[in-house]
Amino acid sequence: MTNVQLYLAMGVPSFVTLVGIVVNVSLYIHLSSVMNARFESVERRLELIQGDTHQMDIRLTRLEAR
Repeated sequence: MTNVQLYLAMGVPSFVTLVGIVVNVSLYIHLSSVMNARFESVERRLELIQGDTHQMDIRLTRLEAR
């Protein structure tokens, strides 16, 4: 076995492993940003619903007072 064969036998799998790690990290970062955006939109919707229910509570309180 020559030196070139040894370098290829050790270098190619190492390179493929490193590329796999980089791809996995980039996919994780992308998934994280997508999930954060979705959670933010859900939180905005819940805040709107909470505001609406608060207004309805105020209206019902006024009606009960009458």
